[in-house]
Amino acid sequence: MTNNKDSDALNTAVRWLAGKSYSVQELCHRLKKGGYTQEDIDKIVNHLSKRGYLNDAALCDLLLNKYYVNGNYSLRGAVARVKQRGIPDIYITAAVKRFDMDIADIDIEYIEYKHALRLVEKKLKHASDLSKVCRYLAAKGFTRATIVRVLTELQKIQK
Repeated sequence: MTNNKDSDALNTAVRWLAGKSYSVQELCHRLKKGGYTQEDIDKIVNHLSKRGYLNDAALCDLLLNKYYVNGNYSLRGAVARVKQRGIPDIYITAAVKRFDMDIADIDIEYIEYKHALRLVEKKLKHASDLSKVCRYLAAKGFTRATIVRVLTELQKIQK
């Protein structure tokens, strides 16, 4: 990181990271689109990783909490969203294992059911169109068993 070109690339990357957390893959892609060489990109990624600005493992944990714990997606849906951000599978697997250990005593299916029911109540105020509810929950990554359970509950409420 000695010449002006390297310094400019590093400043650009830091400015981007100040506004949003990026995975290594996302940052590399964005720098490549910015016209930087692969050699410059590798230097920047190494520099930022050593200083803790780029950390795919920490970003993976953060995103799983954001997507799953907050109840916006099923665990499967949350994992799919994290993969879309370019997080390597090794970090995702490790995070899910840690996550499963934290909730080993809790009934996952019940939590997923509650997440799905809360999402339907929040997003689909008039959940009378059951096919719409089914498509919505499937897009969020919920299993067929969870979707059927929610649809059964909604049918009971509508009666």
